[in-house]
Amino acid sequence: MGQVLWEPGEEQIRQTALWRFMQSLPKPFDDYHDLWEWSISERGPFWQAVWDFTGVIAAVPAERPLGREGMPGTEWFPGARLNFAENLLRRADDGPAIIAAAEGRDTRVISWRELNHRVDGVRRGLLAAGVGEGDRVAALLPNCPEALIGMLAAASIGAVWSSCSPDFGAAGVVDRFGQIEPAVLIAADGYRYNGRAIPLEETLAAVLDGIPPPRAIVIVDYLGRPPRLREEWIGWEEFQQDGADRPEFVPLPFDHPLYIMYSSGTTGPPKSIVHRAGGVLLKHLCEQKLLSDVRPGDRVFWFTTCGWMMWNW
Repeated sequence: MGQVLWEPGEEQIRQTALWRFMQSLPKPFDDYHDLWEWSISERGPFWQAVWDFTGVIAAVPAERPLGREGMPGTEWFPGARLNFAENLLRRADDGPAIIAAAEGRDTRVISWRELNHRVDGVRRGLLAAGVGEGDRVAALLPNCPEALIGMLAAASIGAVWSSCSPDFGAAGVVDRFGQIEPAVLIAADGYRYNGRAIPLEETLAAVLDGIPPPRAIVIVDYLGRPPRLREEWIGWEEFQQDGADRPEFVPLPFDHPLYIMYSSGTTGPPKSIVHRAGGVLLKHLCEQKLLSDVRPGDRVFWFTTCGWMMWNW
């Protein structure tokens, strides 16, 4: 076994959210391994404790943490109704929600107040396009604020979000979006990489030839190069209607679909993988608040594209 280079002191341990969680339990734990053993032997009580400690917002509480059990098909938090976006948009103040830096673009700071307002504007645009619960909203975007805003707007009404990176190429995008038949396609006019501006006009044309026609095509002005497409499209700023200070959130079942992601496609066509709103929310609260000790005011950065699951994380 290698030499231990560092370990936290008792004072540091007691300052963590995980320690506070361990002490908040009906039977407090002082040892992490004991907590881990309890988490796998008493799954229902453990996840109920995570729900309570992290303050999940739900319009209707669950009847119990665990319903029928089986693999696959385990039922979590039966009867609960919540909205993923509402839990992410708890704040509506002037503190920074997003700090966006990108090659060739000015750094942008979007406050929680502005983020709520923008999400509601896109929510209204989606509703005007006829998008409802279970419809798919697909995005071909760089990792930019418009991607996050679009996802939150889709989640607020119960639509399912799926995204690809613009460097995939048309065939890779069609392999994915062709399976899910998106009601709305949101795409950038291009992206920048390593000093180059790369327009997406040809890629977009090929993608639209290869998937069922969306009800609406929304173009984000990223390069200032509006694409010439056979299909009619609307600009992001026009699609984003004048929003309220806070969006309305549709309360949905715990296992309502939230994301469609994909396998890598190395052994045949990419396989669609559906992730459910309640499970994603609770697992991310556990990973980020308890395991990563992320606190209010901390800044979380992960370098990723919208085609990798770390964007969703």
